[in-house]
Amino acid sequence: MTRLGNLGLQAGDTFEVEYPFVRCLYTEYDNDGPCDMASWKPGARYEECCDDVEAVADGIGKQVLTVVGTFQPPRFPGRVAFTVKWIDPNGNTFGKNRLHITIVDVFRRRVRGYRDHFSVRDIGIEEMRKRERQP
Repeated sequence: MTRLGNLGLQAGDTFEVEYPFVRCLYTEYDNDGPCDMASWKPGARYEECCDDVEAVADGIGKQVLTVVGTFQPPRFPGRVAFTVKWIDPNGNTFGKNRLHITIVDVFRRRVRGYRDHFSVRDIGIEEMRKRERQP
């Protein structure tokens, strides 16, 4: 794999990007039976607001992109191989150790941050439960 001069990428480069997170509920089963637990999921939810749709997050975490390597095929756009990890607003790291491959321009857009403008409005657990019950 070679170094791509147009972006200056090489294996081992790491990019931390602020990323919106939404709260979600999941049911956990223990000795006392089922109970609802709150968790974080990367992304934003879209809500209607004044004849428009707005992207809303409950918190801000990070997306960590690590370059594994680059490749410049003849007559085609350069490629970037990378992995993705997430850091939720509580500081917990998670994510699969899967290899992603894309062209340099798409990777460059991803490094810039979340694709849509979003606002942060944290909702409580009770509000989450109400939303989960709605059809």
